Amino acid sequence: MRERYVAKRVINLLLLFLITAGFTAALCQLQGLYADELTGYLFLAFMFFVLFVYVLEYSRAEGKIADNRETDYSKISAGFFASALIILISVRLPEFLKPVILVALIMTALGSQMIAVCTGLFLCALMCLAGGGSAQEMVLCCLMLLFGCMLELTAERAHLRYWCAAIVFALAVMLPGIFYYLAYREVKLSLFLFGAVEGAVEVIFLLLVITQLAAAKHAEVSDLFADILDVSDGAGAAKIFQNGIPACQTCLARCRKVCGDCGRGQKCVRGGRILLQDWDNRGGASGGERDPHCQKRVLSGGRDRCDQ
Repeated sequence: MRERYVAKRVINLLLLFLITAGFTAALCQLQGLYADELTGYLFLAFMFFVLFVYVLEYSRAEGKIADNRETDYSKISAGFFASALIILISVRLPEFLKPVILVALIMTALGSQMIAVCTGLFLCALMCLAGGGSAQEMVLCCLMLLFGCMLELTAERAHLRYWCAAIVFALAVMLPGIFYYLAYREVKLSLFLFGAVEGAVEVIFLLLVITQLAAAKHAEVSDLFADILDVSDGAGAAKIFQNGIPACQTCLARCRKVCGDCGRGQKCVRGGRILLQDWDNRGGASGGERDPHCQKRVLSGGRDRCDQ
């Protein structure tokens, strides 16, 4: 299969690099580190970014980001920026009270579990290194990150969402106090109170925001399909389908504009005809209701025929 690169994807990768460097510099500034220390942390950030680009490209190529191999990373860039802001705010919070679960929820909802783990580990590791955090605090951040990644996917199911919210609240209340005791061999009741406040914020975010973020990620495939067909309703798709080969040439041009040029013209035309036929069979051309999962399979099928 020949890979395709589009301008928006490259722009968002550059944006991710700037966010990574900016987060590292801001964190060092907040901690009052010297220039030589800043240089070392920037080098670590660059090493992370190289790995992160590989994870993004691998996840995209394997269809692990909402089953969409044509994502431009715009939502992941926004989620990464929000996650960096959360960690910068966490620097000023008391020890063991770091809302890392929010990072896991955001990046899993907008990307995948692998992307969320990579993002969270980098941000938390840099925060603990620059701030002189203890090993117990780093372990707590890792556990919260893993719990958040697992719970987000479950929370996308409506009948399990409130159970996930209860687990998130319990983790936010109990884990800081437990790890504080393991570190200092004493109980600090105020940590449980602050943990309850943090847990309430995370629960509200989980119930009101995270499901919308996940829906936006899955809708990206539908939006891409609509861009290729250049239609907003079923009747428009029927008109394209009835036009035959010329319409498929038009579909090919739109596909190249949206997804990039694969350089396999005639096969793209045949793939476009099959794609439109599948769309028609699934009710799209007759004005029927669009099934997002069917759209993913149709788009994937047409693209795979083009790549053969």
